[in-house]
Amino acid sequence: MAEFRAAQRYAKSILELAVEKNQLDAVFADMQQMREALRQNRPLRQLFLSPVVTSDVKRKTLHLIFEEASIITKNFIDILLRKSREGYIPEITEAFMLQYNVLKNIARAELITPVPASDELMQSVTQKLAAELNQNIELHTSVNPDLIGGFVIRVGGRQVDASVATQLQNIRKELSSNDYQIKY
Repeated sequence: MAEFRAAQRYAKSILELAVEKNQLDAVFADMQQMREALRQNRPLRQLFLSPVVTSDVKRKTLHLIFEEASIITKNFIDILLRKSREGYIPEITEAFMLQYNVLKNIARAELITPVPASDELMQSVTQKLAAELNQNIELHTSVNPDLIGGFVIRVGGRQVDASVATQLQNIRKELSSNDYQIKY
């Protein structure tokens, strides 16, 4: 829990500084790049979690990998390393993304379909969600053939399940409740 609070505070700090210095888009791009690099590169993650590796080596490694990063991001990384908080970087980048979305009025939505969604469907879903929620929509798609047909949409803590698999499951539950016995 303390890690979560610390990550939230660090994310809020860099977000506020980026807004103040009019560098929000650059810092956002840096945070996205850092998040993806840490997700996709296990040795890099392990490097930051290792107590054996000195903070100087970690600093040099990060500055080499993210040499195109903004000065705000580089200074932020240096602060984290000085305070031995580099292990929080994955949580900080996630918290930053969430806070950025709130600031920019962006809702993250997930569309799950049994086959890859067409561009027209994605555009239609995005427009309808944007109108309904009065927010900009960042739509992510995934494929789950177990749905058989239909779709599932998740936005925030809400979910709309219009899949054939769920409808069949509901019918199965209804029929198995045995309320349809003939009474004489």
